[in-house]
Amino acid sequence: MVEHDAGEAISRLQRLADSMSPNLAVVHDSRFDFVVWNAAFSRIRTDPAELAPGRRNLLWWMFTDERNRAAMHRWEPAARAILSQFRAVVGRRPDDQRLAAIVAGLTEASAEFRIWWSEYPVQDFRPATIGIEHPEAGPIELELYQLRLVENPDLLLVVQLPVTDEDRRRIADQLDAPS
Repeated sequence: MVEHDAGEAISRLQRLADSMSPNLAVVHDSRFDFVVWNAAFSRIRTDPAELAPGRRNLLWWMFTDERNRAAMHRWEPAARAILSQFRAVVGRRPDDQRLAAIVAGLTEASAEFRIWWSEYPVQDFRPATIGIEHPEAGPIELELYQLRLVENPDLLLVVQLPVTDEDRRRIADQLDAPS
């Protein structure tokens, strides 16, 4: 990052994510670990701060969190898409120990991960819309965007935009509700 202080860089990213509300925003690093996220992401999808420190990772969340799986209308295609993006990253960094540990851990923890990993899927991000069933808000459709940060291309900003005005209202209502 351009900043000399890592704490300042994280604060800057947090301000960016927060400014995107009521759109959901999260930043992942090159290993798909959650770096920062906004309140909309925490209230509508998950609060990464509640995940175990070693499991504060998009792949771990996608493949082992039963609440996420149950909430997603089409979990399998979404999980396969994330896995194929992850495979592309692993292919570019074959000696990365953190990536190897994620693969080893998920191979043990998730039957789907184990089976699909052996199929060797590789694909970069493609625009997508996902549907979730939020326990209080009801159904919400989100359009996904991925943006690389110029000052640190290893960081990926993922923005999830409500598709309809009703989706936007449901998210705003959750943000206004007491936590």
